[in-house]
Amino acid sequence: MSARISRTSQGLHDHLPVTGPDALDILLCSLPPTPAAAGVTNDFGLHLYSPHSDYVSRFLRTDEHLDRALAALARMTGYFSAELPVRHFLADFPDETVKTVHAWAHDEDYRVRRLASEATRPLLPWAPRIAMPADAALPVLEQLYADTHPFVRTSVANHLGDVATTQPDLVLATLERWKHSGRLSDKDFAFIARAPCATGSRKAGRPPTASSATPMTRPSNSLPSSWSAPSYATATH
Repeated sequence: MSARISRTSQGLHDHLPVTGPDALDILLCSLPPTPAAAGVTNDFGLHLYSPHSDYVSRFLRTDEHLDRALAALARMTGYFSAELPVRHFLADFPDETVKTVHAWAHDEDYRVRRLASEATRPLLPWAPRIAMPADAALPVLEQLYADTHPFVRTSVANHLGDVATTQPDLVLATLERWKHSGRLSDKDFAFIARAPCATGSRKAGRPPTASSATPMTRPSNSLPSSWSAPSYATATH
């Protein structure tokens, strides 16, 4: 699939009559006015629109076009989720991109808010690894963990599961704070805690249960300092 996306975006570059911002304008104008008008019926989007954001990553990832390129990815993510292209911007322009990601966490579109969490996941599947501390996006998660949309909260759960593979104590402290914040129902908290706590339970040699996701006390041998890879919550892809 990734090869097809790259080939299509390369074809756009080869055959569009213009390049740079002018080409970006053509791509943006080619989008229907809303994802719904494009026929998007799910949260993730349609693969038909994946070459749009890939084009931005491949041909507009420059200092000169950075602001417009990131704004375009935020627009495009409703048509096909743009976390993979954002990774390349995080690698090449980490400070500027992280600043934009923080703004996305406050966006009115839940798909853009989800992009803020998903694009910065330490172990994002099928994505290149980036040289960022595992907890670099924790302030973004602080903004999003009680989001009104489950698509966003699912990404937060998976993101926290990624962090737990290397910083379990930090994750436990974060969950402790979120549990007592008053911003989450017990059900929503248990869902977010499920990914990191389930891996801790398996590492300790016992099957994860619903109750293992909710208590925030740490038994002496139940959540060791070295956890296995996280068991991701579903629905992010």
